[in-house]
Amino acid sequence: MIGRALLVGIFSGLALVAAAQSRAPDVSVFADLRPTLSWRQGEGGEAHWYDRAGRPSVVGLRLAFPDGKRVLVSQRLERLPSTSDRDSLDEYFIEEPGVWRFGKQVLPIGSRASFRELAPAVRFDTRLAVANLPISIAYADMGAGEARGVVGRIGRDLGVSFAFGEHWGTQSGTLSMIQQPGHSLGKGSGFESFWGADATWVSGIFRLEAEWMSFRSPEVSTLRELDISDFRTTWLNPTGEEKMTFGWARSWRTGDNYFRLEGEFRAAENATWLPYTRLNKGRLDEFGFGVRVRF
Repeated sequence: MIGRALLVGIFSGLALVAAAQSRAPDVSVFADLRPTLSWRQGEGGEAHWYDRAGRPSVVGLRLAFPDGKRVLVSQRLERLPSTSDRDSLDEYFIEEPGVWRFGKQVLPIGSRASFRELAPAVRFDTRLAVANLPISIAYADMGAGEARGVVGRIGRDLGVSFAFGEHWGTQSGTLSMIQQPGHSLGKGSGFESFWGADATWVSGIFRLEAEWMSFRSPEVSTLRELDISDFRTTWLNPTGEEKMTFGWARSWRTGDNYFRLEGEFRAAENATWLPYTRLNKGRLDEFGFGVRVRF
């Protein structure tokens, strides 16, 4: 119901915006495809239309209005199993970039590499009076048993994030570095609060990233609080078209370590190869490769 009401609101707003414009908006169709083939220890191969980090293949539509407002609607080619987000639409929102965004969207939490959750939300972007730091804050409501509350991030290359409310961390784009995308916590689970910090440094052809995530107040008795760190070192090809990333994630409550190696290599115009492998407790846990095609 929330999603349908938002769609009605967005398209009503879109009609008002269009009526106020002297020129028609620029319309573009896009696709971001991520077919992936993977093998897991003790299991056979699997093929899916989402990548190792739980990002789905999507096709969609963008509208850009003369006054700067934009609309985006994207459709998934495959829904991820067990995730709390069962919507076939990935994102749909109207926005004034850098000021506000209304609709279903990726929430402004962390680096988005480790915590990627979507929800219908009202988001505002501004700057703090102190140090002129950018801040993004949103109120999200995915519905009963799913993410609901206030989320935000403060900072640029060094940032602090927070989320308060209920059922955070239930979608397949969250904690993908320590679990398979299809093994998310799911609806009715998650945590009441989250806080985290992330930092990025770039030096020559190397990019270093560090992230800390703490999940507090579990919603169900079988779930325990989580403290997760994730360190990533990326080699960047000087041409800017290829890269290789080594990552180390650790669950500090259980002591489990997860190591991964991921690549991105040019295959053709608008297409890249995405090989990856992951080790858990010193053993090969999962490997595979994907292709990303954008147009």
